[in-house]
Amino acid sequence: RVEEFVRYANEDLILEMMELVDDLEIAAKEVPGVGLEHVVKKFSELFGKYGLERISVEGQFDPSLHEAVETEKEGTKLKEVRAGYILRGKVIRPARVKLTK
Repeated sequence: RVEEFVRYANEDLILEMMELVDDLEIAAKEVPGVGLEHVVKKFSELFGKYGLERISVEGQFDPSLHEAVETEKEGTKLKEVRAGYILRGKVIRPARVKLTK
């Protein structure tokens, strides 16, 4: 359908931009205080403007939203390894999580 095509037309571009945001978030954690947090915040605001939401890692593991990449024995808590995103109700990248105690 044309409506669906238009609705998700920017998905590939957004996915590539997410990789840049991932790198910026890592750099901001490694070298705090150089203003990278502000850039990450601006990207988040821009993504939100176009219907992109970050997937929460609070609560229970949900295989439709989360991808477990590591687990500790009988882990139940989620720790984000890589952010996941939903574009206008469609999961375009699941959150990679580590299941911990």
